[in-house]
Amino acid sequence: MTQLRATLANLKSKTYPPLMNAQTKMSAKGQVVIPKDVRDALKLVPGTRFDVETGPLGLIRLRPLGHNNPFPRTTLEDFRKIPPIKWDGPAKTVEEISGLDEEILREIFDERDSENSRY
Repeated sequence: MTQLRATLANLKSKTYPPLMNAQTKMSAKGQVVIPKDVRDALKLVPGTRFDVETGPLGLIRLRPLGHNNPFPRTTLEDFRKIPPIKWDGPAKTVEEISGLDEEILREIFDERDSENSRY
């Protein structure tokens, strides 16, 4: 219950674009135009890359990707192909491995969150 309250409080503190309903059609080449009012509301610019997901009942979801994301989307199959790393030494914390302290990590995550907040 506490986790649910924290999630709801987090949702209330964020600013989201208004819900919109628009129609479009697919061209013979399979291209779909996102209506201008939707592009403007979501601050989408030419060249924006999208993750395309399908769901139940024919649902298609387009999710804009960050402009500076150099990594392709990793699927579970991709993840399973990564060979395990063998380490015979004592266990180490993430901070020990990366050499970063908590303050630097916080700055990195704050920058990343601010970059992704425009979507």
